[in-house]
Amino acid sequence: MPVARRHRERLRSSMPKSHRTHNLERASHHAFGLAVAPFGWTVTRINDDYGLDDRVEIVGDGSQHAPGLVFHVQHKATSKADEEANWLISDIKIGHVRYWQENVLPFLVSLYFSETGNR
Repeated sequence: MPVARRHRERLRSSMPKSHRTHNLERASHHAFGLAVAPFGWTVTRINDDYGLDDRVEIVGDGSQHAPGLVFHVQHKATSKADEEANWLISDIKIGHVRYWQENVLPFLVSLYFSETGNR
């Protein structure tokens, strides 16, 4: 193997890798945005994630006026098939559930299955 090729491979192996969970998270957010887009809802990513990933404002009464209806979303994603994904429900930490209960705004837990692209 030529020296330049070995050097490129060594450099590539030491670079940061995109983890499967990051890819699933990006796909989950993207799929959710596509699912609510026809309704005209606005989705804003919450950067400091304490168990809530997105803030959604409902816009879509035909007038394009924001009525002030807002809810939060927590995304969960898996690459397993639907019937094998029971762990998702048990994977939700009790602390997150308590946090959601204390939150003033309603919340939605969004489940994403990457094999099918379904929510």
